[in-house]
Amino acid sequence: MKRVGHRLDGEMRERDAIEESPKREVQHLRSQLITIGEQLKSSIRRTADAEQLAQTAQSREREAIARAVSRQQEEIKRYRQQIEAMERQFTKAESDIRMLERERDNAEEEAEAAKDAVRKCKQVISDAKAREEGLEEGRRLGMMRGFSNGRLKGWKVGRQDGFEEGRAYGRQEGRIAGEGDGRRVERNRVMAEFDRYLDDDEDGEGDSFKRTQNWAESVGQSFDEAVAVEASSMQSSSPPIPPLPSPGIAVRRKGPKSLPKLPLSVFTPPSTGASDKFPLPPSPSAVHPQFVIDAQVQIEGSSLDTWKAETVDSFGSKSDGVVVSLASADVQDVRKVVEGLSGDASIIAVSIAFPLEKGVPASPPQFQTSSSPRIHLSTTVTESSPNHVEGISWALDQGYVVDVHSNVGKDEAGWEILEDVVDKAAGSLKDSKGRRIKYILANVLPPPHSLSLPIVKLLTHPTYNAYQSHIATLSLYSNVYLKFLPPAWGEPTPQAATNDLSKEAREWKRRVKMYLGPAVEAFGYQRIIFGTSPSPVTSTQSKAGYWYEIARESLAELGLEQEDIDAVFSGNAKTVYGA
Repeated sequence: MKRVGHRLDGEMRERDAIEESPKREVQHLRSQLITIGEQLKSSIRRTADAEQLAQTAQSREREAIARAVSRQQEEIKRYRQQIEAMERQFTKAESDIRMLERERDNAEEEAEAAKDAVRKCKQVISDAKAREEGLEEGRRLGMMRGFSNGRLKGWKVGRQDGFEEGRAYGRQEGRIAGEGDGRRVERNRVMAEFDRYLDDDEDGEGDSFKRTQNWAESVGQSFDEAVAVEASSMQSSSPPIPPLPSPGIAVRRKGPKSLPKLPLSVFTPPSTGASDKFPLPPSPSAVHPQFVIDAQVQIEGSSLDTWKAETVDSFGSKSDGVVVSLASADVQDVRKVVEGLSGDASIIAVSIAFPLEKGVPASPPQFQTSSSPRIHLSTTVTESSPNHVEGISWALDQGYVVDVHSNVGKDEAGWEILEDVVDKAAGSLKDSKGRRIKYILANVLPPPHSLSLPIVKLLTHPTYNAYQSHIATLSLYSNVYLKFLPPAWGEPTPQAATNDLSKEAREWKRRVKMYLGPAVEAFGYQRIIFGTSPSPVTSTQSKAGYWYEIARESLAELGLEQEDIDAVFSGNAKTVYGA
């Protein structure tokens, strides 16, 4: 029984041990789970703290990067502005250098031409003087020989031949007196020819050097004729000269005739403002454009009949298109006019006066820049306002060609305003779509001025000096063009026919060339556009045919090539308005 009891006790203890063993393992596992949970919570807290630190570091890093990028952008912008300013200064310096080099080359060529002209004239005058001296020396020797022979023969022949000798003496005396009178008449004729030459030189017509050479040759020819007469008289069989001359001959005889002195204007080029071909400028009658595009035609209603009537005798057959200028900005009015003109194939564009001085329009007009004919805008600049600059910049960015009319030339302030607007509005070369912007300046070539100011004083007048300076500055903007329009000079354009300008038209041509020369030098012939209607900011009256003839001859006398003439009268307008 004891063994059975012990065995039962042992089995009971083993069963208890077996039952308690899972409990201890469960408790142990529970404690481990609690420990692991605490460790996990601690790890989570550390991870959250690390993430927060990382986010803080990233935020600080982003702020530092943003500040660095901002500083770098500001520095890049500042450097870019400095580079642009330096490029503008460099471009202006290059332009000034080119201008000075052209002036130096022109001065050297003119100096060489003047030296050659002086040398030729001196040679002609020297030859004429030598002829005169030879003639006088021959006369003196002939008189001495005649006096000697006459004295000997007079004493030998005696009184019976006195009648014949007296008659011969009278003939000789009359011949000498007549020769002196003839020389005075010839001298008066030469001086009259010389005065007429000076009058022609003041009118600016003809070739100064050629007239001088013709005058010298005519003087030399008269001297040659006088020498021939003298030689023939000495070889004639007339009776010898009596021994004693009468006092009247000595009284009438004079010394060598003094030649007239030539003025300095003979040896200088005509005062045209820009003559590169002196002394032989190209004949304006031989230079005509092949085609003409009138880039400024103001019409009444929707008809070109008036313009066609004015141009039929001048360039009507050469017309290759027109750019119509309208004063209305109303969309409906513009559509009516455009629809009325759409049947005329010669219209390549329509320029509409639009109030860009009010700034960017709240409701942009429904004009299509790609329509046919193309629609472009125009505006008048009277002051440099931010709204006006923004409006012009908006129009250029939309792809419109902008015609800018300004009333410059009266004072320096007008030029400053125009330069400021151009610098702010046309500083960029392309619009938002990558198209090259085009900015047209009107009423600048030629600028307004008064015809009461003599052309000699105009050369040194402050307004002309300001024009030359500001034209050179505006030419530095490669997207700026000039319109060559009838000027606002207080009078209508004078009458002018083909190769037959009136006196008033010739005076206009001289003044036009003074302004045209610096413009061609600065802008080149590629950025000048011809038009026949005056700028709307003026009240000038002009007929298209009259202005065409004055403009054509002015350009031709500057010595431009045929392709240059064609570019000004048609090619440039087609490139700007038709592209």
